[in-house]
Amino acid sequence: MTKIISYCKIKNLFLLYILMSAVVMAVIFYSVKISFAVKSPKTFSEAIKKGKAYFFKPYGVNGKSCATCHLLNKNTKKGKITIPAIKGIARFFPKWKNNKIYTLKDQLEHCIVYGENGFRPKKNSNIINYLYFYLYYLSNGYRIKIVPSIKMH
Repeated sequence: MTKIISYCKIKNLFLLYILMSAVVMAVIFYSVKISFAVKSPKTFSEAIKKGKAYFFKPYGVNGKSCATCHLLNKNTKKGKITIPAIKGIARFFPKWKNNKIYTLKDQLEHCIVYGENGFRPKKNSNIINYLYFYLYYLSNGYRIKIVPSIKMH
């Protein structure tokens, strides 16, 4: 009987040790911040180049990038959907869609997640910010053209 009790105590101590080790590892893992060095551009042209690079880089598992669907100066037709040209696209944002304000950043996130089968970018991620900056740069000189999704009286 004493051997069984000793065995149970040893087994429970071992399980407790494993549990405590897991807790300690979790605390260490979550307290260490893993960061990726992101070099901020020093000039306007560097920021444009970075946004353009993000535009041509695939983010999803299907290998698509923004440039896969969006041409610079010409609308494209994909089935029943017309995908607008990128040059001047920022003039259409923000939009009023489904009773809410829909921004260009919302659209960029939507394209990465659904169009490219990619990840959901974090708020204020560099990818979204540089793409946003690049698209607004390509829209310089275009008149703002907010089009409501429903008829207004």
